[in-house]
Amino acid sequence: MTSWLSDEQAHKNRLLRLAWQRFQPHRERVTGLLRSSYEGSAGRLVVIGAGNCNDLDLPALTSHFAEVHLIDIDAAALAAAREIQPGADWSRIRVHGGVDITGVFDRLSSWNEERPASLDDFQSLTVELRARTDLPLDQLGIEPADVVASVCV
Repeated sequence: MTSWLSDEQAHKNRLLRLAWQRFQPHRERVTGLLRSSYEGSAGRLVVIGAGNCNDLDLPALTSHFAEVHLIDIDAAALAAAREIQPGADWSRIRVHGGVDITGVFDRLSSWNEERPASLDDFQSLTVELRARTDLPLDQLGIEPADVVASVCV
């Protein structure tokens, strides 16, 4: 799926791709929270909005979780994470790029300068999002997760 909105997200990810060091304190906090949220060795972690994975220490997460699923609308950003963090156990990582986990990305992308969003558009979208009770993880082949985190959605 490509639109001005997905292009903008990809542009932001490209700008932050080299910001690995700047993210270190945040990455340590996020990784610590994720690791402390599951006690065991065979857990399944799902990270929504993983992007470049600048806020995830993948080697630490793959040593703690048996399976790590990274989901993002920007497939190129997820591919770049492999280059940034080669020390991760990539046999435990499943990458799901180009995925709109919200189910409303197309609608958001239809709003632009020629057709700005109206108050009714926002209210309708808010009602729809509040009514959602599930994530389409089963459509991605992801079995029930022990920990699900949204790091940038």
